[in-house]
Amino acid sequence: MIWLLLLSCVKQLPAGSPGATQYTDVSGVVFEFDTRLGLAGVQVDLDLGELGVVHTTSGAEGRWLASVPDGVPFTPALKMEGYLPARHATFVVGPGTEALPGHLNKPDRLDLQAVPLEVFQLLAASLAETKLEREACLIVDTVTVSEVYKMASFAEFIPLKPHGEPGVRMRLEPDPGVDPIYFNEAVLPDRALQATSRDGGVVWLNVPPGIYTVTGDHPDPALEVVPRQVDCRPGELINLNPPMGAGVRVRG
Repeated sequence: MIWLLLLSCVKQLPAGSPGATQYTDVSGVVFEFDTRLGLAGVQVDLDLGELGVVHTTSGAEGRWLASVPDGVPFTPALKMEGYLPARHATFVVGPGTEALPGHLNKPDRLDLQAVPLEVFQLLAASLAETKLEREACLIVDTVTVSEVYKMASFAEFIPLKPHGEPGVRMRLEPDPGVDPIYFNEAVLPDRALQATSRDGGVVWLNVPPGIYTVTGDHPDPALEVVPRQVDCRPGELINLNPPMGAGVRVRG
């Protein structure tokens, strides 16, 4: 199964502590994919590259908090028994980072989605004809409606179903030669689709390792896709979940 290969390939993040003087608090809610319930006791690792890792654990209602050095790119990762290990996009916070592609404009809205292993097995079964390559990664995104990007709290997100923006054609830059597979409204990957459905889901399988930008085009010129940078590592799953994934916002 794909999930077993993922589990065997996911690398442990190195321990360490950043050496910077200016920090910004980042926070959010760890929530379950299918129920949207907050999950306590989930390990959240903020990978700072050569500076090491900031570790924290979600508490009551899934809430977590950590401080990261300003101007240093960091990538959140989740680990919890019974759930699929996954990384998010790479972000940066602090003064002077506003023009950078990974700038996190809402550091208190970095909500992280935990996918139960049994749910991932069901999704993987529908992609069984594609063998996962050990030296490649999977990139998953949920292209959300613009309302998600503007929400001020996780509580506003919970009742919004579906929350996907239809008709968006997604791509990776630079092009790795891997076509996106979109999810239909039954939340199943559908190779016949050429753009997002109301589910908003999209996946790239067997992406070669490297740094990519997840972006896309909306047929309405008034709307644009918020690009996200990802660090594709062998055997890992990158899950760009709402609200800080590559969703849709009003242009300008």
